[in-house]
Amino acid sequence: MQKRDVLNSAKVREKKRKARKRRLVFSVSLLFVLCAILVLVSRLNYFAIKGIVLEEHIVTDTALIRNTVHTHLDGNYFLFIPKDNFLLYPEKAIVHDLYATFPRIKNVRVSRAYADHIAIEVEEYTPTYLWCGENLPEQGQAEECYFLDAKGYIFSQAPYFSGDVYFKFYGGGITNASAVGAYFLDSSRIEALFDLSQSFRDLGFEPYGLFVDAKGEDTLLAAAAGRAPHDYPRILFQSKTPPDAILANLKLALTTEPLASKIEFSAHTLKYIDLRYENRVYYKFDE
Repeated sequence: MQKRDVLNSAKVREKKRKARKRRLVFSVSLLFVLCAILVLVSRLNYFAIKGIVLEEHIVTDTALIRNTVHTHLDGNYFLFIPKDNFLLYPEKAIVHDLYATFPRIKNVRVSRAYADHIAIEVEEYTPTYLWCGENLPEQGQAEECYFLDAKGYIFSQAPYFSGDVYFKFYGGGITNASAVGAYFLDSSRIEALFDLSQSFRDLGFEPYGLFVDAKGEDTLLAAAAGRAPHDYPRILFQSKTPPDAILANLKLALTTEPLASKIEFSAHTLKYIDLRYENRVYYKFDE
């Protein structure tokens, strides 16, 4: 009796094992068929991205943007599923790469356009100022300038401009090699320094640029006809001094002799006015 029970138990286990094997084979076969169908469907021309819609009025080279996007649409996932399928294309990777490749881009959005295109919507940083190097301009040295937005973000190298198209900043502890992608100053300080620079107009100085020193001593360059930027008159002041006090000290100095007479008759030879010392003003003119 026991022998018969053992035999029956062995037969039951064998049947269960074969049943599990059949279910496994069926499941694997079904999965393979489903994957094959998915691959075949994903490769249908109907799902393929056939073009890129991109605004043409932006400054960034649109051909380079298209090339960057196409590098993410070429090839396949897992050897078989095409990346240019509009249901499966790598949107996040495209956006990340566009930000990394083009610092001028402030915001970018990738979305489906029409039935078989994707749209790239780009918002660029707006140039407000220039940052033109670690130091003030020197004789015979060509300036290498970069665009700043209103918040002080340096986003692109700037072409050469004739004339004073943008106000220029210098210094700030930034190097030319690391300029793009850096912040020159925080937005509130850069705005305050720009406003202060423009206030010098009321005292007869045409602001050209401002050097921000890490030690807290700033220098305004005042444009002068017939002179190169390296030879422009300079106004030195402490960055911690309130703007109203800087302007009041300068106004008092300009109306006090002997500086008042020198400015009236020899302004074209002014080298600098130094307001860094409390209750003292130093100045120098070319002989």
